[in-house]
Amino acid sequence: MVHKGCWFAHWFRGSYEHKEGPGKGRKGFPYSIRQGQIDRARKHSDDLWLNDKWPLQTRNFSWLVDKFKPPTWEEKNVDYATIESREDLFVPMYKHLHRGKRDTSWRGVNILKFPSDLALYQEVIHETRPEVIVEIGTKFGGSALFFQDMLDLNGAGGKVITIDILDQVREKDTRIEYLISSSLDKELIKDIKKRVMGRRVMVVVDGNHNRRHVKWELYHYHAMVPTGMYLVVEDCYIEKNGKLKKYGPCEAKEWFLKTKRGFEEVDRCERYLVGVTMGGWLRRI
Repeated sequence: MVHKGCWFAHWFRGSYEHKEGPGKGRKGFPYSIRQGQIDRARKHSDDLWLNDKWPLQTRNFSWLVDKFKPPTWEEKNVDYATIESREDLFVPMYKHLHRGKRDTSWRGVNILKFPSDLALYQEVIHETRPEVIVEIGTKFGGSALFFQDMLDLNGAGGKVITIDILDQVREKDTRIEYLISSSLDKELIKDIKKRVMGRRVMVVVDGNHNRRHVKWELYHYHAMVPTGMYLVVEDCYIEKNGKLKKYGPCEAKEWFLKTKRGFEEVDRCERYLVGVTMGGWLRRI
């Protein structure tokens, strides 16, 4: 129906305008739709077409691309539609930043994350306005300090509760609560749940990366996260021998999504393509 010499476009954003009524002059989406619905529709469409799941198709998707690709496309153009296809970006970034000891810092304190992760956390904190951020894995305290500053900058304020089995923070911030304990200590979990339940809570899991340990953390801490808020599992992927590899937290996350209802995986890292939070953004729905 469309040959190589023919181009078409969908005139959509900015093109819609009511002729009469209270919505006159409104532009943008011509119908009401939530971002979550958009994300799920995109995920479904990607899976349907890119993975050749349409039952009536007679040719695969790669045939369509080869036949109708614009003449300006380069042969080596990389498709970043999937996490696995981002390997050529993640691997050198991971080796350069983390293996090369060039980690990000915030106000002079090291943070073992990509700069892209900090940008995403800032955006999510601005969007969701957490009242409490529970962080598992304090390390040097840089990320806890960053989270607390972002909470304060975004108006409503909020509190960071950070947990680590070791005390490695040189200068503690009086706004932040530092807990020296195992994240799986029953009394600790009971106390935190009692204090945060009913509030807007985001949980960041970045402590022990053992699959079994992370599974228990997801099991105990997911109940603290209310609808619309995020449970973030860091380090789902690492660089090993020059390849992108699934890590223990990824296996735990996959188990969690299969066994616990009420959460969906959101590829927020697609915005900047890579990061230690890649594959780990889980939103309560």
